[in-house]
Amino acid sequence: MSVLTQQIGNLNEEMKTYQKSSDKLAKLNTFMIKMTHKMNTCKKEHEFFEKNHVCPTCTQELSEEFRDDKLKEGKTKLDEMNLGFDEIKMQFKKNNLDLKSLLNYLLRLMKSIVVFHRQTFN
Repeated sequence: MSVLTQQIGNLNEEMKTYQKSSDKLAKLNTFMIKMTHKMNTCKKEHEFFEKNHVCPTCTQELSEEFRDDKLKEGKTKLDEMNLGFDEIKMQFKKNNLDLKSLLNYLLRLMKSIVVFHRQTFN
């Protein structure tokens, strides 16, 4: 009986770890969504300065120097965001693999508890 109690205690601890991993994945997912939105906004701004020489709202001409500065800034920002996004994706994949491994462990532990329970009480 004490083995079963110990296994249940282990299962409870592992479930806490599972919950923490699950929460971390949810936060990473939310961050990825926000990052994607920011990247899309930055891409649109970059495309605007690539395509336009005149402001469509006020019809003021955009100087080449201003456009070049904005294009360089946009490219730098996009490059940095792409690097950060790639790092987030790698972390997301790693955490996802850790979570799958933890779930497999929990499943094996639960099966052994069921087997032990059947052997003990049948």
